[in-house]
Amino acid sequence: MRSSTPVMSDRRRWWLRLIGPAIAILLLTRIDLHAIPAALAKVRWGPLFGSLALVVPLFGVKAWRWRLLLSAYGRHLSLGEAFELYMISAGAGALTPGAAGDFWKSFSPSVGERSVGLWTSFLDRLYDVAFLAIFGAAVAIGWIASRERRIEALAALVVACVAVWLSRRPVLRRLGRLVPAIPLDRRASRRNELGACAATLVALMIAIMRFWLLVRALDLPLRWVQILVAFTLTSGVTALPLSVAGVGTRDLLLLGYLQSCGVSAAEAIALSSLCLLLFLWNGVVALFLWVAAPLTLRSTARQQAIRKTG
Repeated sequence: MRSSTPVMSDRRRWWLRLIGPAIAILLLTRIDLHAIPAALAKVRWGPLFGSLALVVPLFGVKAWRWRLLLSAYGRHLSLGEAFELYMISAGAGALTPGAAGDFWKSFSPSVGERSVGLWTSFLDRLYDVAFLAIFGAAVAIGWIASRERRIEALAALVVACVAVWLSRRPVLRRLGRLVPAIPLDRRASRRNELGACAATLVALMIAIMRFWLLVRALDLPLRWVQILVAFTLTSGVTALPLSVAGVGTRDLLLLGYLQSCGVSAAEAIALSSLCLLLFLWNGVVALFLWVAAPLTLRSTARQQAIRKTG
């Protein structure tokens, strides 16, 4: 009976993750399927290619952040190797519920101890989630009608952020007890923390730019505030373990919100489809690096052997 319990638990998780595809099928039965290809046919290629091309700086910045986190625990990777590992993991994350594949990079021999890889990958994800939550709260505050209430809410958000920042070390120390292989007295320097925060902010700006380019590609009549709200909704729902790559759940949120902004149902689904295209494009780039990575690693190994013998 004990051995069957984990199997049943895994099956329940996978059934839960079918909620998104089920929502997608339900939406397609209620929308004019001919209107969606018509909306996609009007895509402007310039903004779309620009959004696809930003995959390199986006994951380059994130790889630099992960490399910075690793350096705090004595693991030093080149930026190129960190980018390869991070991009391949991102591709795996695009195809797994809740982006669980992001943790693939933790098991690379280049990282060393698996516990260090998992811990830094967790911190890396935590930076993204924390900044997205703060950004979402700031966007929500912008919708408050009263100026006085808006200032009060903004002040409360600033106080909350300062409180979280000041309590980060005790919280992380307690979380670190779950990873006994990492000494609890080993802490990231303030330089690493500030660098990781700066990298997260830059990555968030690039991600917003990618989404804005998709909106421009479809020529949707959205203002910047509406674009930021739509971006926050799509980014937040994709992280939920209710679907794969946000299929269905992202469609539902964009459909509900964008229709209130004067966007048709077909155009909302078309925008969601382009967001899915970004995930698939991440997977394509990851697949290319996966195929090319062994050759790169062998070349690096040869160079190190030559240096030792020389």
